Amino acid sequence: MNNQIFIQVKPIINEWDPAGLLAIHCPDDEYHSEIREICHYIESLDTKDYKLLGLHIYKTFKDYLGNEFQETEEKCFEISLKIYKGLNKQRFL
Repeated sequence: MNNQIFIQVKPIINEWDPAGLLAIHCPDDEYHSEIREICHYIESLDTKDYKLLGLHIYKTFKDYLGNEFQETEEKCFEISLKIYKGLNKQRFL
């Protein structure tokens, strides 16, 4: 996994805090497993489609967090756009 992609994705996911875990003072690495999976997915895509990434983000958090994850696919699309904008700005894509 490209560590630079991880460094770009982590603050976006942590700021979003999809299950509210960081807000209750869980460790900063609380979402590392999910972030790693998202980064691997980004690296595997031939086409950089924010909707595909958004659906993957939604599925990843649903799989890891179950009912604790209450976000919508639309919110995941917003997050995927933020991720792609950040990666494009840093020229990682």
